[in-house]
Amino acid sequence: MFGGNGSLLCTIFLFIFLYERTRADYPLEFTAQVQSYPNIMRAKEDCLPLKGNYEHAQTYVCDVDRLLTVNQINRLNELLQEFRNLKNRDSSACSPANPNPVIAIALVNKLKVGNENPDRLLSYASIFAYYLFNEWNLPSTCHTGSDKMIIFYSKDDGMIYTFAGNLLERKLPSSRLIDIAVQARLYFSNGIYEGLTYLIQKYRQVVP
Repeated sequence: MFGGNGSLLCTIFLFIFLYERTRADYPLEFTAQVQSYPNIMRAKEDCLPLKGNYEHAQTYVCDVDRLLTVNQINRLNELLQEFRNLKNRDSSACSPANPNPVIAIALVNKLKVGNENPDRLLSYASIFAYYLFNEWNLPSTCHTGSDKMIIFYSKDDGMIYTFAGNLLERKLPSSRLIDIAVQARLYFSNGIYEGLTYLIQKYRQVVP
């Protein structure tokens, strides 16, 4: 967890273990926000309400609050597609040594949880990312979906959280993800697109 421009708080973990909770444990607005968030595989128009010339039939960036430009979304989708196409044909489809992650990005303006401390915000961000990890039917190579990764970002909270399947543990252990997050601080201080681009490029370097 760190600050950028005095407000950006970033922590990235590879694994989280969530205890069973009832809906009553969460603010009603937050529960509604999570459950109504568009499914990136089925509702492209809801994920990308900003009108423009989107170059990819399937988006892996969901920007419901219009935090990015159309051009930035196109460029991020291109980076994610290139990453996906780096598959090593000589390796197993679900090899921990050569994982082929499919990454999707979810953006919101703010978590609807009121004024919370950073630890609580991190907890809510993890819940949001975990929900999308399970609900979005990303085109995973592994039948278990363990090669999937969700990057979740809340702008006003300055919170970014990455939830990844356990196939990525060898290449992207939690310590490596935290190091990348620390290095990303400067880039996020320059803008959301710059920070996300840096994260994707660093993940690509680690998972060749």
